[in-house]
Amino acid sequence: MTKSVLYAALTFSLTFLFGCDTDNATVASVSPVSVNTIAVSQSDTFPITEYVGRTRAPEDVQIRPLVSGRLIHKAVSEGADVEKGELLYELDPKPFQVRLNAAKAERAKTKAQLAQAKRTLTRASKLHSEGSLSPLEFEEIQLEHTTALASYEIANSEFDKAQLELDWTQITSPIKGRVSNSEYSLGDIVTPEGQPLTTVVKLDTTWVNISVNETSGLAEFQKAMILNQSHASDFDVNLKLANGIRYPHAGQVGFVDNRVDVETGTITVRLNFPNPQLLLLPGQYVTVEVVDDSIASLSVPSKAVQYDQGGHFVYAVDSQATVQKKYFKWYQQLSDIFLVESGLTLGEHIVVDGLQKVKPGTIVDAAMTEEG
Repeated sequence: MTKSVLYAALTFSLTFLFGCDTDNATVASVSPVSVNTIAVSQSDTFPITEYVGRTRAPEDVQIRPLVSGRLIHKAVSEGADVEKGELLYELDPKPFQVRLNAAKAERAKTKAQLAQAKRTLTRASKLHSEGSLSPLEFEEIQLEHTTALASYEIANSEFDKAQLELDWTQITSPIKGRVSNSEYSLGDIVTPEGQPLTTVVKLDTTWVNISVNETSGLAEFQKAMILNQSHASDFDVNLKLANGIRYPHAGQVGFVDNRVDVETGTITVRLNFPNPQLLLLPGQYVTVEVVDDSIASLSVPSKAVQYDQGGHFVYAVDSQATVQKKYFKWYQQLSDIFLVESGLTLGEHIVVDGLQKVKPGTIVDAAMTEEG
């Protein structure tokens, strides 16, 4: 075979082979990728506004003795739940009983002196009216009676004071609540000016204070407070604990402050939550969730949403079955959906499954699903 014939045969073979490869590459490049899509939907949603707050007790009472004395008895354990009027501590009553006995005796003495002065004044009045007693002598007798009366009143007050101080050796709880720890031991001398014996905190109701911007949300809280007072409010206020657990009881607006903080532009709102299981303790950080009125919103499932330096985006499928990268703005993320502010349109098809197989420009074979 001549060289020219071999060259022609080789050229034909290479042309055929490269032509086949090009055709196969073209076919491969246009093979559609199977994905699942869903249409951007619109529904009535209840947007949730969140505020960070901190729990506090509606009553947090420091327990101090009203008299100085020696601590002889602790009636309850630290951390115990107590009722209003329940005995907490007892001071040594003996010194106070002695004072009471002395005051009682002094009162009896002055009472007898007053009775005698009264009898003398009665006789003197008769003698004075008959002219048998001089005006000066009568005035002296009147003065003695007045002095005896004043002495009795002083003694009576001292008796009441001594009785009160004796009663104060029994230290009781002024509220229903839970007792904190105590730094005192039996035998310690305690005084009204010293550190509190303990504190009692009311726990069956909890307050949460939040700061609300004066330009957004304040009117709703003010309206809710008015409706609460007339027992006609359906304003939902919920709590989420720091560990993400949702608190089982809804709250109500209890107080809206009467002035705006000029530095922050916010106003303090107090929310009241029942706490029957004592799950909330003072000082906890919580998230307050306020459910707003329903609005018609576009939404996309969270599983379809991705994020890069340009923001949040989805892969949309156009009428040519081609994937497009579409950024959008959202105003709230609920449990499994994003509520769309702008960037997407109602009915637009977006990829929800097979995201890892597509990129902008990919041709897809899309199967619609009912749910994302």
